[in-house]
Amino acid sequence: MESAICWLGEATDPGPLGGKAANLDRLTRLGFPVPPGFCLTTAGYRRYIDAHRLGDRVTALAAALPDESARQELASLTRAYPLPPDLGAALGEAVRALTSTAHSGTLLAVRSSAVGEDAAAASFAGQHESVLGVRADGVADAVTTCWASLWSPRAVAYRLRHRLGFATAAMAVVVQGMISADASAVVFTRDPVSGRDDRILINATWGLGEAIVSGAVTPDTIILDKANLQVLGVAPATAMGTLYQATAQALANAAHNATLAQQQMYVTAQAATTMGVALLYAVDTGATGAATRKILG
Repeated sequence: MESAICWLGEATDPGPLGGKAANLDRLTRLGFPVPPGFCLTTAGYRRYIDAHRLGDRVTALAAALPDESARQELASLTRAYPLPPDLGAALGEAVRALTSTAHSGTLLAVRSSAVGEDAAAASFAGQHESVLGVRADGVADAVTTCWASLWSPRAVAYRLRHRLGFATAAMAVVVQGMISADASAVVFTRDPVSGRDDRILINATWGLGEAIVSGAVTPDTIILDKANLQVLGVAPATAMGTLYQATAQALANAAHNATLAQQQMYVTAQAATTMGVALLYAVDTGATGAATRKILG
């Protein structure tokens, strides 16, 4: 069996990792503080399909989409059978190795990473499932939840709307140590509404970034001029105080240790990830201006 486990930072071919894991692997290799973890690659998903002889059925059902009964059966097939013994053993060994590390803690984040995700033409942002706060004995079940989300109503509709097809649809899964984040953010290196590439738009919220990408909260929004990092606008989500006001010191501390490669990555990376770090948001034209320019400029 093709190796189905790839540790973040060690990939030689990003293709089987899916979009999210490939970008996390790249961030890890550039030295970012990515939580430790591994990817159960698309080889694991295909191993499950092949072991239970589901290939022909999946192909036939995918051809029938957007028929709702076909979609439901596709989702249920990915949870209907146990993991093949060899795949289950490889996953279990990787989970034990991860949870034995000093920095991973006891809770894990199990995150979907579909082929074609976080690409230039289609982001799939918020379309697939992630399962947070998972204990070691719950990882296998969380993996199949992520697999099933390949066939969720919104993911199927997204593929149809963008004419992406289903022939190459496959799901990898990232397993990482959970970060107890005080705050998180998603950074767009161009305005996602107007398409303007001279602006940076930041959505930030307290707690985990999952709340932003799932639409569970209305985040604070900060708009910057990309050329000089001047703040063009701030739209706080509530009147209770914003991340813009609260995290200047965290930004400055993180910027102090940023390497040139890391600084450039903030401008060029297309994927945002819930790493639980405070250096992606809260900018100011005063005390934190220099720190902000060090990271983003």
